[in-house]
Amino acid sequence: MTRARDVVGGGEFTIRSRVLINAAGPFVDELNRLSGVPTVHHHAFSKGVHLIVPRITARARVLTFFADDGRLFFAIPMGTRTVIGTTDTPVHSPFVEVTDEDRRFVLDNIKPAPSPVEAPGARRRDRRALRRAPAAVRGEPGEFRDFLQLSRRHAVETDAARGHISIFGGKLTDCLNVGEEICRDVERLGVSIPDPRSRGTASHPTRCGRSSCGRPGCWTSTAIPRRSPASR
Repeated sequence: MTRARDVVGGGEFTIRSRVLINAAGPFVDELNRLSGVPTVHHHAFSKGVHLIVPRITARARVLTFFADDGRLFFAIPMGTRTVIGTTDTPVHSPFVEVTDEDRRFVLDNIKPAPSPVEAPGARRRDRRALRRAPAAVRGEPGEFRDFLQLSRRHAVETDAARGHISIFGGKLTDCLNVGEEICRDVERLGVSIPDPRSRGTASHPTRCGRSSCGRPGCWTSTAIPRRSPASR
């Protein structure tokens, strides 16, 4: 049972569920702490900064090389712009900003490229992109010294007794694999998940339209035919 609060419209309500999935991204640890759920994995945060500047190369090719500190660096053409980066700085909070030091690091490392970034590409008003990349680690984040060697692979931790699943780390490019892993864990906890490719009928909630009902906010289930993937 979960107590939830509506921060937009106000009010509190109770949600009853057989399984709770904590997919709060960089806030997974905080939510687990509030819920009293202990875990083996925790997050170690990093800040990644990309600069989006006017196009610096004539050809639509991705440039890759190594930055001064040994990390992989890139320049990716996107239309009339180029995305250059990235930084990978350990931080203690998911609330971060782009600093002058971040900007200098990116610009200094792109200078050896065939067409170095000059004004106006290096001006402060050019766009910045910021990402937060929580890495899943076993144990407490403070135990790790070589931050750049931490894996960005995800970790899924399941507490069967509580019916609780936590997702740590991961990247957007791996989201489908993460989803499949979560579905398998949910089914192992006794909750069946229908195959979205199956045909037949599905239960679809609709507002009750019976004149004899008289209950405000009443919902009922209406059977609707499933469409096969080919008909979508």
